Amino acid sequence: MTMQLGMVGTDGIVLASDKLWADNRTAIRTPLIGTKFRINHECGIAVACSGSMRTSEQLADEIIALTLRDANWVSNNLGAMQELGERLFSSVEQGREDARCLVVFTRPELKMYVIWTAKFDGTWGITGKATEAIAYSGDMANPAVFWGAAYYCPTPIAQMMFLAAHLILSAAPLNSAGVGGLEIALCTSDGIREVSEETLANLKAKSAALDKNIAFALLGDS
Repeated sequence: MTMQLGMVGTDGIVLASDKLWADNRTAIRTPLIGTKFRINHECGIAVACSGSMRTSEQLADEIIALTLRDANWVSNNLGAMQELGERLFSSVEQGREDARCLVVFTRPELKMYVIWTAKFDGTWGITGKATEAIAYSGDMANPAVFWGAAYYCPTPIAQMMFLAAHLILSAAPLNSAGVGGLEIALCTSDGIREVSEETLANLKAKSAALDKNIAFALLGDS
């Protein structure tokens, strides 16, 4: 499980994710903290991976490889998904076919897509769609999505960054086994910038303070 979102703003796109991994291949589930982003600055792509993580990361790598070959493939022909699927599923372990990626392209134009695996007439394949607002991945039933539903509106990404951070951080206590940590990438026509640990720490402190203020406003000293 994971919690991820992409927000389209007036000057770019915010991509945010938690960083909690669970290694289910061991006798005891082992929690790990690590990036769920695949970023390639050469072709201007940032991908957030969810679902079966090994498969999702393979999907992200295939998307990047295809884009290095043809920068316009996704906007010109979503039929290229068939080629993408054939390469992906030739090596995917059975039972781990489920994968979903939030994909931000900064070139040739700034655009966000959701690309995921699905069954078509009993056969696994890949499909996708463009989004011009907000998109989620992972624990999409998490109540923390309230923050996006209530307060998202396209503004400069510097303003939207805290909303994205607060949503991810709020999701963790509501699903502590599946969500934890924070990473953010800011995507513009100039490229992709990963938010520093110092800035993330400030966002976490601001989020915790907001939670306390809301609790006090609702419950007072009780």
